[in-house]
Amino acid sequence: LMESDVMFGVTLMDALGKQLYDDTVNKSIVNLGCGKRLKKILSKEKIKLAFLGASVSCGYKAAPEGHGKAFPAFVEDMFAEKFGRERVESRNMAVSGTDTYTGMLVAQMLMPDYKPDIIFIEYAINEGSRPFNVEKYESLLRMLISFEWQPVVIPVAVFNRDGYSCQEYMLYFSKHYHMAVPMHPYISQMRSSPDLAVQENYLSCN
Repeated sequence: LMESDVMFGVTLMDALGKQLYDDTVNKSIVNLGCGKRLKKILSKEKIKLAFLGASVSCGYKAAPEGHGKAFPAFVEDMFAEKFGRERVESRNMAVSGTDTYTGMLVAQMLMPDYKPDIIFIEYAINEGSRPFNVEKYESLLRMLISFEWQPVVIPVAVFNRDGYSCQEYMLYFSKHYHMAVPMHPYISQMRSSPDLAVQENYLSCN
């Protein structure tokens, strides 16, 4: 399938079928992290979410006109449904076309006043794989987990149309710092399996 063939508005379950969808969801959390801090946060009267990332978090190509409802909005809706809209506050701090260096600047400028409880990071396709990219990524993680209010940090692994993702060192650091990681388990299969072609296109455009 070409990118122009993607049916926007089709859910992931529609694109994959229920069996493959259920299997994907069951395998998508590759590291659970430490649940004690998260359990404490989820018991708070107000749960503050923050999102650092690039075009994926901004909703780029999530609709035919170019931009649509980005995944942070879906995460906010999920939390609101689970805990009540009045208990959930969310801020999307993503900037299209940026990497973790910009993420550090944004976090330094905006997060101390907001003090988010849970921070989602999405730079998996904007960050490279050279040593200085790895160092930048770890620096961002260390800065976020060092905030005095002790937020939970959740890296989100995505991949581009060619199957690229900096998931390898994302996973390494996430396990080292005891972070939960939602990551798609079929990246290598998608690059070689015609049966999963629609899945690749769907995820690369949403």
